[in-house]
Amino acid sequence: MIPVEHYSTVYYLTLSFAVLLMALPLLRHSSLKSYHSFDNDWYSGIILLICVLFIGLRDPWGSWMYLGDTGAYTRTFENITSENLLDSKDYGFDLFMYLSAQVMSIQWFYFLCALIYVGLPYLAFRKWFNNRAWLALLVYVTAMSFWAFGINGLRNGLAAAFFIYGISFIRQPLKLTIWLVVAIGFHKSMLLPVAAFVLTRFIKNTTLLIRVWLLAIPVAFFFGNNLETFITGFFDTIGFEDKRVEGIFVDELDGQEVSRSFRLDFILYSSVAVYLGYYYTVKKKFKDVFYTRLLNTYLIANTVWILMIYAAFTNRTAYLSWFMMPLVLIYPLLKVQLVKRQSHWVFWIVIGSLVFTLLMYFK
Repeated sequence: MIPVEHYSTVYYLTLSFAVLLMALPLLRHSSLKSYHSFDNDWYSGIILLICVLFIGLRDPWGSWMYLGDTGAYTRTFENITSENLLDSKDYGFDLFMYLSAQVMSIQWFYFLCALIYVGLPYLAFRKWFNNRAWLALLVYVTAMSFWAFGINGLRNGLAAAFFIYGISFIRQPLKLTIWLVVAIGFHKSMLLPVAAFVLTRFIKNTTLLIRVWLLAIPVAFFFGNNLETFITGFFDTIGFEDKRVEGIFVDELDGQEVSRSFRLDFILYSSVAVYLGYYYTVKKKFKDVFYTRLLNTYLIANTVWILMIYAAFTNRTAYLSWFMMPLVLIYPLLKVQLVKRQSHWVFWIVIGSLVFTLLMYFK
């Protein structure tokens, strides 16, 4: 067994080795037409196996220093009863945990969560990209937040997986609605991307949303304190009661000081998807109704995060847009021929995502 203090490091090294072996051949081609179903099945299988095994077979009692809230989820799983559901913060997730506790051990529960967390997005990728789904999977699993929200932010991660799978049914309204409701049931925070996705049915001007996104940066920087009062008052007005909302703008939580600052690094990270989305849709005239809605959903959700950038644990709010970043970055390149040496573009997006994630982890 891998010692818990080295578990994440071994995961990242294993994943990096596999990703490099798969991505390097992209530099030998100028397009993606050389790859066929065998490549997709083989490469996808390896990546899925690595991620599912590492996420699903982690130490259920892993220290919070190394495996985040895993220990807390384990305690909840072993103590959950039907009465706990009456006070549930996220009824869908707690019901899922309760039902799982009746038929399986905590180890199998985490393995099931890993299958959902990694498997559902991959099924969506297969629908969108066919034999190029493995490339979308590479970008998805190398994203900065992937490991953290599969291990620590488990409810968020599962809810995001349901959201991605759900929007793959964009032409089937009933299935789309069911899966988005499930996503919200697993974590109420999914109300933001779901509301943003609904709004994109009516707000279609990407250029306008990019301008609003840009404007939100100085607004948040100069008027952050006023925005805190407004946002808190808004939640009180609509009667949204949740202890997590009460802790949005705090300087201390559970006796520990909470870091709150203007995260320019996070904004720069978010801007990569904004720029490439602009490049694809405006400069390269990429026309795809689904991608426009996806990009606009990202822009709306990320704008809301910027306005809440001084919140405690701001990365959790940022994740409500960040989990869509891999799709925003790669979707057009896997659908049509947009640029010269397109396979090289895909390579650098994959490697850029991986390197940035490793830098953030090993810093």
